[in-house]
Order: sequence, then structure tokens, then C-alpha cells
Amino acid sequence: MRFSATEIAMRQRDRMTVIGPIVARQEVEFLSPLLNRTMKVMARNGLLPPVPEEFAEEPIKIEYVNPVSVSMRSVEMNAVSQLIQFIMPLAQIDPNVIKRLNPQRITTMGVEILRAPPSVVYTEEEAQEIARQEQEEMARQQQMEQAMVEAEVGATRAKATKDMAEAQNATEETG
Repeated sequence: MRFSATEIAMRQRDRMTVIGPIVARQEVEFLSPLLNRTMKVMARNGLLPPVPEEFAEEPIKIEYVNPVSVSMRSVEMNAVSQLIQFIMPLAQIDPNVIKRLNPQRITTMGVEILRAPPSVVYTEEEAQEIARQEQEEMARQQQMEQAMVEAEVGATRAKATKDMAEAQNATEETG
């Protein structure tokens, strides 16, 4: 029997609703305390390298990467995707609806959940540099457009002044 991609996704989602809470409970009640205790014992016995100063104050955050955890997080991604599909027709009625979404956070979340390789996504610094360069380019284009408008106004003024001078000269010669 062959299943469509939609049917497979629905079956997987159904399984995750059953198995997801069990795995989450194991992570919270068993694995996290065990890992935290192990890290403390290793740190106390000098088995871990020193923590860099910038991370010394932050608590250790354990992130579980296994098929069930990834699948549980993919439910979040599906919810965001459905939200976007829901909002798009509304945006045709009221474009302000889209302003409620934060594309940067959605992108960050998607990269994290889908486990995209970091090499395919700009770092925050790179994205800011690209945005800065785009702003500079827009400012240059606006300056060029302004200069062109001013040149056209100057040419029109010069022509008008010349025409007025010629008309005045013609009036004086006839008078």
C-alpha cells in the first residue's frame, strides 16, 4: 500500500502526539537531571575545560537532537506555515496583517528546527552588513535622482530666463 506525503505526515503527527509527551517527560525528569549532575561532577573534578567568561553566568542549556525531538519541533514549523497560509488571503484585504509576522524570527526558527547547515544562512552580522549596503545604495540612487531633478529644473530655468530675455529684447526693439 502506497501513502501520499500528506498521509505520511499525518500518521507521523499522530504518532508524535502519543510518543512525544513520553519522550519529553523522560528528557525533563531523567535525562536533564542526569546530564546536569554529570556535568557538575566532571567540572568539580577538573575533567572539563574552563568555561569562557562570556558564558560563565549563563546556565547550561541542553538541547536534545533525536528524531522524536526534531519531529516535535517540526510541529511548530507546521503551525507557522499554516499561519502564513491563513494570513496571506487576509493580507490582500488588509496589508497591515503581515506586519504582525517577524520574518527574521521565522527564518531563525526554521533554520533551527529544520537543522539547515549554518553555511547556507547569513550570520546576524553578515545580514546587517548586507542591509547596510542596500541602504547606502538606495541613498546613492536617491541622491542621483535628486541631482537629475535639480539639473532638469536648472535647465528649465535657464531656458525660461533665455526666453524671457529674448522676449524682452524683442519688445525693446519693437518699441
